[in-house]
Amino acid sequence: MRPILPIVLAALLCCACGTAHHAVQADAPERAIALDGVMNARDLGGLQMADGRTIRGGKLLRSGNLSKATAADFRHIGKLATVVDFRTAPERGMSPDRLPQGTQYLPLTCSVGNMDNMKEFFSLVNGPQPPTGEQLIAFVRKPATKDAARVIVSEFATTPANQVVYAKFLHTLLEPHDGAVLWHCTFGKDRTGFGTVLVLAALGADRATIEADHAYSQRALQARLAGLVSKMSAAGATREDLDTVTAMVGIHPASLKYALDVIDSRYGGLQSYLRNQMHLSEQDIQTLRNLYLD
Repeated sequence: MRPILPIVLAALLCCACGTAHHAVQADAPERAIALDGVMNARDLGGLQMADGRTIRGGKLLRSGNLSKATAADFRHIGKLATVVDFRTAPERGMSPDRLPQGTQYLPLTCSVGNMDNMKEFFSLVNGPQPPTGEQLIAFVRKPATKDAARVIVSEFATTPANQVVYAKFLHTLLEPHDGAVLWHCTFGKDRTGFGTVLVLAALGADRATIEADHAYSQRALQARLAGLVSKMSAAGATREDLDTVTAMVGIHPASLKYALDVIDSRYGGLQSYLRNQMHLSEQDIQTLRNLYLD
């Protein structure tokens, strides 16, 4: 008869190996949550941290706004404990979230100076009448539009009022939740994206994982972008026009690098930023990792 202990140890090792295989790449297509009324939704679950641990599935979600979410969408998402909404009051008023009964709703306004330009764009593309190609071209050629998408993430990071907002968001995650925490803005890319950068940094993600998750929004928003590009191309848009609308709807290729460079030079890096601007202690960091990592 074979000894029982080696068999048990072998089984445990197999389980451990199997757990490791649950890790997913930040740019993996299966991370997307396919919903009828919510764009750019994905689960941070499965992302592997620098220490080899992975984020628990169904606990930390990011997305675009929930104003058109359906009952089927919420069944697919599962239990939502808390929704954090980074939009401004006018944005929330124009497109209020639909939420399941019993979900805690936490509006945390995040805004910067050039948000007026972004909000005008959102109003144009989300208005009752779809914009024409000519309207889109006129908008992207405005001087204020061209640099807005590149610098906006860094402005979320450096504006004191927004630092207070993101600190509240991170401290909300310190509380145990019976269900998932979902955070969003309008398209779920810039304000949501920077919040996710901070969550991943606190949980111990390396820079490559942080950058890959941020860039994933470009893929997630591709279908929406394609319709705008088609209209503009038919109306005579230049390559620069199309690059600008791509940055507005999707992710500007330099936006996160620019923001992280600013954080490195001004605050001494992400970990220092978490300690000093987000007021997360070492114990807070350990609490987050105990709550959300396997």
